Amino acid sequence: MPQPQGKPRRFIAPDDLWERFEEAVRRADPEADRSKVLRTFVRWYVGEPGAKIPERPDPPQG
Repeated sequence: MPQPQGKPRRFIAPDDLWERFEEAVRRADPEADRSKVLRTFVRWYVGEPGAKIPERPDPPQG
């Protein structure tokens, strides 16, 4: 898989939120990672042509 172009960016979030985000990403797409989901969201948020909002996974079982 080609690496995305651009500089690494810092994203600050509480540890528990970041961990829940990782779990949600895995439920939605086991081959994705948090960075991919964040890039997809940002493309949609700024209105990039053809960009779609990332699909939200089902809630965790429990």
